[in-house]
Amino acid sequence: MNQTEQTEQTEQTKQTVSVAEFMRELSSANPPAVIDVRRRPAFEADSLQVVGAVWLDPEQVTNWAPALTQQQNVVVYCIKGHEVGINCASALNEAGIAARYLEGGLEAYKQAGGMLARRAG
Repeated sequence: MNQTEQTEQTEQTKQTVSVAEFMRELSSANPPAVIDVRRRPAFEADSLQVVGAVWLDPEQVTNWAPALTQQQNVVVYCIKGHEVGINCASALNEAGIAARYLEGGLEAYKQAGGMLARRAG
């Protein structure tokens, strides 16, 4: 692994939060703002989401990122914690927002028994 790859891997590690840590943070006195960034078709196909999460279109992250500037602690999640979550967390960090993505995404959170809410509609 060259130095550029090591730097990129270190940056991605800083932007992650494990499911266990995320669950602890959710029950803390100062929980993170939680943003569901699953792509629209995946979001619409599943009526469950993390309790307290707000869905925002990942394709529009540059449009909604400025509204989060006051948030000090943001966690985004997608289905598996790969491309979509990583890209959204990176875009938010580049905009000056302290954002992390959930390792393993919503699937890992569900498997760990995380609290879910059924969306209206």
